[in-house]
Amino acid sequence: MKKLFILIVVGALFSAISCTGGKKAQTTTAATPAPVKKQLNPVPAPLTDREKASYALGVSIYNNLKSQSL
Repeated sequence: MKKLFILIVVGALFSAISCTGGKKAQTTTAATPAPVKKQLNPVPAPLTDREKASYALGVSIYNNLKSQSL
């Protein structure tokens, strides 16, 4: 339980730090169509507290990398 609490706190801090950076303006041209995203296999919902914390941390990391255009 202590590890889960630490993981959640670290994830929250990571999210807070990543949210402080300003987003860059994205420029798109009307002549270029948006790429079609493939539909991935659905992921089952997390059930345990550990799965939920891991999922939240993964989403936070994904959003941080996405905001940095990586």
